[in-house]
Amino acid sequence: MIIHDVDILLRKIAVGIVIALVPFLLFFGGLWLIRHIL
Repeated sequence: MIIHDVDILLRKIAVGIVIALVPFLLFFGGLWLIRHIL
């Protein structure tokens, strides 16, 4: 594998992780905000 290919692969993995985590962050962030407002 060339370093360029590894770089593209790592970026795809990073993007996948971010896309997977965003809904959880929004969900828990929303719960946290609701608990602090109430």
